[in-house]
Amino acid sequence: MFDSFTTIKPCDTWNCINSFALWFSAIGMVSISFVSLWLAIKDTLIRVNGVFRLGIIPSDLVTKSLLDRQVFILSFVNIGRRKVKIDNFKMCIKVGLFKYNYLVLFPQLDESLKALNPQFPIRLDEMENQNIFFDESFFINLNDDFRKVIFHKNFIITWYKLNTTYFLLSTSIGKLIKIKIHKEAKDKLWKQYKNIRAQNGS
Repeated sequence: MFDSFTTIKPCDTWNCINSFALWFSAIGMVSISFVSLWLAIKDTLIRVNGVFRLGIIPSDLVTKSLLDRQVFILSFVNIGRRKVKIDNFKMCIKVGLFKYNYLVLFPQLDESLKALNPQFPIRLDEMENQNIFFDESFFINLNDDFRKVIFHKNFIITWYKLNTTYFLLSTSIGKLIKIKIHKEAKDKLWKQYKNIRAQNGS
């Protein structure tokens, strides 16, 4: 009954390997093409990392003899090959489920930090970094309308804001780069908020 069917002989080891060689070669070529394409695209992307954190600087910027002044620092570095131009930055504070308030800040106007703060626009080459310094009391010294955006009278709302707030760097091509707030900086702002509440007797 089955005599008319040709018996399929099992292939030996090398024949089996050779039969898959073309498939492996094709997969390898496709993989190499994708990697090459990604490397080519990656060099054209704007890639900037950053963090808003606490730092220590000398209070006397002339002698720089003692690191004794605590400040907030917005730090960012260009980790890509493409040159980046930063036009400005803003603070994004969540005030609703899908709603944010945006504060454009000018810490560079502080005379005591003017020598350290760069002027905008800021240009960054590959692996070049920049820092923007804020006085320790910068946020509690904002006028009432701006300060209330960050420090709400309800401590739960303020806690929520501090844990959802971030900074945005605006580049010359319109790309926005998100900068998160480090935990130590959040803790410092929370401590300042509690001091404000204590002073107001709330």
